[in-house]
Amino acid sequence: MTDFTITQVDFDRLLDQNDEEQAVRLFCFEQLLYRWADRLSCEYQGGLWLGMKLSNGGFYAYP
Repeated sequence: MTDFTITQVDFDRLLDQNDEEQAVRLFCFEQLLYRWADRLSCEYQGGLWLGMKLSNGGFYAYP
């Protein structure tokens, strides 16, 4: 079994880097999350999502 670490992604810090292309990708990713959550749960009302980066290269987000 391999150990890995989880680090929270600071979306605000990513936007503060003045990288317009990255900001557009982040915006599109957020919209994708919101739309899927809305499709999967009729009770979803929006909210703040947290992104987590895994040391093995993976990523996930949750509300």
